[in-house]
Amino acid sequence: MAIVWDKATFDTMYTCTGWKWGVRNYPRVPRFHYHWFGQQGMVQAIVDRYQSVPGFNSIQDIAIIGGGFGWAGEALTQLGKNVVTVDTSDYILNNKDTSEEVELRAALAETGFDPDNLPVMIGPDYNTPVDPWSYWLRPDGKRTSVNILGEDLSTTASRRNVRQALGNKVDVIVTEYAIDSMDAGDDAASLTLVERCEQLRPNPSCTVVHIIEPNPSDVVLNVKTAEEWRTLLDANGYTDHRIVASAGVL
Repeated sequence: MAIVWDKATFDTMYTCTGWKWGVRNYPRVPRFHYHWFGQQGMVQAIVDRYQSVPGFNSIQDIAIIGGGFGWAGEALTQLGKNVVTVDTSDYILNNKDTSEEVELRAALAETGFDPDNLPVMIGPDYNTPVDPWSYWLRPDGKRTSVNILGEDLSTTASRRNVRQALGNKVDVIVTEYAIDSMDAGDDAASLTLVERCEQLRPNPSCTVVHIIEPNPSDVVLNVKTAEEWRTLLDANGYTDHRIVASAGVL
């Protein structure tokens, strides 16, 4: 059965701390809910990988496939890039324009914290009163500022919608931890996504990049080393698609 990327899956796969500093009289910072503030460290790591792509400085128009709430895309727009994010998760699409305060409150309550009595507990020196809500939530109250399209790229119309969202100018197509977010060993599903990206490509000068996260101990997702993905893509004719991992570009 294919992995369903619902709220529970995101929360499990991307569990993160609720804040960066300690909490007075509590033994540890709780880990919960996949949220904007907690993911900023990972977002910066992803952006670093984008910047490792040859010619990044000249890239302007970017289509991100499988970008979740678009937080990496948001960071790229701050670098002057034109970005559209594509994701088919119902959780992402149904919540992209809503505040995550309700989810954060529920997660806090589940771990024994009072959502309305946090300023006296959280602070960089463990006791300085601060208002965590001022940095947990985006200033506009939404999950993201980028355009998220619910397109699966399976039809000509779907691919056209993505191109049009970028003004019919696409410099690079990036799958963001998407080809390895399939069931373990499901190369067919991964290659289907790769082929849809190839069909989305408006011309050969458009670069296709697959950002991956190798994890040999993961038995749930279809994770491989960069070299293994390179071998699979080459064997199926995608020799000019690039693989980007923490170790570099292949």
